[in-house]
Amino acid sequence: CLLVVVGGIAVTRTRTYTNILQNDTRAVRSAADLVASQRLDEPILPEGKIRELNDALETIEKLRVELAASLSRQWAMEEQRNQELASLSHGLKTPLTVIRGNAELLEEEELASWQEASVEAILRGTLHLEEYVQELRSVAAGSGESSEEFRKLPLKKFIERCREDGEALCAAKKISLKVCMGEEVARQSEEGFSFRGQEMQLLRAIRNLIDNAGRFSKEGQEIVLEVQEKDGRLIFTVQDSGPGFCQEALAKAGKIFYTSEKHRASEGHLGLGLYFCCKVAARHGGGLKIENGEKGGRATLVIVYGFLGDLG
Repeated sequence: CLLVVVGGIAVTRTRTYTNILQNDTRAVRSAADLVASQRLDEPILPEGKIRELNDALETIEKLRVELAASLSRQWAMEEQRNQELASLSHGLKTPLTVIRGNAELLEEEELASWQEASVEAILRGTLHLEEYVQELRSVAAGSGESSEEFRKLPLKKFIERCREDGEALCAAKKISLKVCMGEEVARQSEEGFSFRGQEMQLLRAIRNLIDNAGRFSKEGQEIVLEVQEKDGRLIFTVQDSGPGFCQEALAKAGKIFYTSEKHRASEGHLGLGLYFCCKVAARHGGGLKIENGEKGGRATLVIVYGFLGDLG
């Protein structure tokens, strides 16, 4: 009889401790789930009966408080940045309108050939800035999308536009631009092939890559823009002869607001250029790759065009 009583007590206590352990374990699991799902406004109270599990709950509560404070600071910084971008884009709108209006008036006058070229450069630069301001506004509004439609783009004309824009950027920095086409791209270009894409977005992305390369190139150096076609993709590679990317830039380039200016001397860089390039590439089914080549930094923009041919 005594053994039966002892056995009954043991079974009862085992069940009791098992229930306590299960309840406290569920509390720890629930607390971890709250933090993992970022429901950080709900405090975690250590009300368990097992000391070790209570200690775990207290640790999770500390993590919740620290994470909530960190995210709050991050959200505040992003909100401040968005407000600054909105103010910047709004402030640029009026002077750009004035510049474009005066340039258009000059365009109607009888000008020497070099003056006409200068006016065209001003209008082209103004258009590029207006596109940039529009992108700033979309970022400030929390949207990375573009309203530009996809349409048929003649390959030869598009590459020539890239050359013209790139040469204009390089001329101001007294560096040269070399445009190379792979054998297949050269053939398709001459045969009048086209592809689908957002022309202004793609042109601006490639300008960003050339401008980025130009910032880190010295006077007299050369930037190479190479265009290739492979497996249904168009590949635009910009190679400079500068110092190359630091390890941090290789890891973070393309993230919004990231800039490696503390590692590579330059001024006035907001860290949006490569971010926009990533967005444009993604909209075209591709991506952006940043790496160091034999001579300097190299950026590769890849787009998936689906098919390449005379689209009619």
